Amino acid sequence: TGPLAAAAVGVPSVLHGFGFSRPVDAVTAIAEYLDADYQRYQARAYRPPAALLDLTPPSLRPEREPGSVTATMPLRYLPYCGGGVLPEWLASAPTRPRVVVTLGTTITNYVGVDPLRPLVELASEVDAEFTLLLGSADPSALGTLPDNVRTCGWVPLNAVLRDATALVHHGGSGTMLV
Repeated sequence: TGPLAAAAVGVPSVLHGFGFSRPVDAVTAIAEYLDADYQRYQARAYRPPAALLDLTPPSLRPEREPGSVTATMPLRYLPYCGGGVLPEWLASAPTRPRVVVTLGTTITNYVGVDPLRPLVELASEVDAEFTLLLGSADPSALGTLPDNVRTCGWVPLNAVLRDATALVHHGGSGTMLV
């Protein structure tokens, strides 16, 4: 509704991107849906945002469609990891390579932890510490874990990555942009 409010008072709108999504497409579709509201508030017809605040690093940013947004303003992504107490094991560097594994914040809600089963089965053959970030997912479906595999719930990703050697993840923007 931001573009509608901007049109109603006669100012340009600015769009804040989310991850790697193409928000201009979504805003355009929403504006079409709100056509009656544009008329009700005697607002000018929808116009594309004057600027896009883009969190996507330049190397990953798709080319802008001509006429879709006047300016792209890059912003640096800063993760919000919330408050809380870090687990004690994060206070010191690992004694062997740490491999952090995450499925993000939503995948486990749909499929559980089953996609991690092959990794857990092979982990004991690798001289590394595996840290499975599971959020609120129940790790019991993984069975008995090898000694070099640890599960944990919600922890700040940037704190876990500080001493990590590798990150295995699902490709979501929240993980990629940290």
